[in-house]
Amino acid sequence: MSDWLQIHALADNQLDPAEKAEALERIQNCDRSRAELEAVDALKTTLRDKCATITCDETWAKCKSRLVEIERARRVERVVGRYAWAMAAVFCFAILGAATVNRMRGPQVGASDVVSYSSSFAPLGAPRTQSVDARKKWVEGLFPEKAAPIAQPTSLQILGGGRGVVNGVPFIRLDLVDTRGTVALFVTEQASGLKETPTDRQFQAVTVQEANGLTWTDAGVSFLLIGNRAPEALRPIAESLRLSR
Repeated sequence: MSDWLQIHALADNQLDPAEKAEALERIQNCDRSRAELEAVDALKTTLRDKCATITCDETWAKCKSRLVEIERARRVERVVGRYAWAMAAVFCFAILGAATVNRMRGPQVGASDVVSYSSSFAPLGAPRTQSVDARKKWVEGLFPEKAAPIAQPTSLQILGGGRGVVNGVPFIRLDLVDTRGTVALFVTEQASGLKETPTDRQFQAVTVQEANGLTWTDAGVSFLLIGNRAPEALRPIAESLRLSR
């Protein structure tokens, strides 16, 4: 340690007994060392007596708050770092599970989309005659794999229809008419193809483009009946179109 550093260490009481004895001996034999020690002591006394103590409670509180936030962030980083692979695996299984469920259920579309896209369906001409047998044969030809809805002979006539695909879900539209006007029946052979379709055999009312409608499922088929009349007036038509009664 240099002479001057030793003098300053002596003033700050930072020397061990052997170093302190050596420094005191130097001060007794050296005027410059003694003057340096007196100057350091005078400076320390002046600072202690003349300088006001500054408090920074607000700043210190902010510092402590910041330190707490840093520690909290470090804990989160440690947890994430330790369980990152496990968390990634959980998210991966969740995504795969949702995708599997959607794949099993198949694509779904809303009733409003079906009605909007139906104007672009490929047209289906009405049967040449409206006899019961002719209507039954014509409608059954549209649904070769599943039971077909059969319009009641005394209440509904077939005007025509259309066939198309809406967001991957195939639909057939039957344009029907009775004494109160026309209605449109949309049918898909996917039981869960319509988002609004209930899972049981109950009817569910919907509103599409300011028109009323009913949806239901029956024998693995989804139905959407749209007409410019109250849902209560649509219900008898829907009841007559049930496949299993």
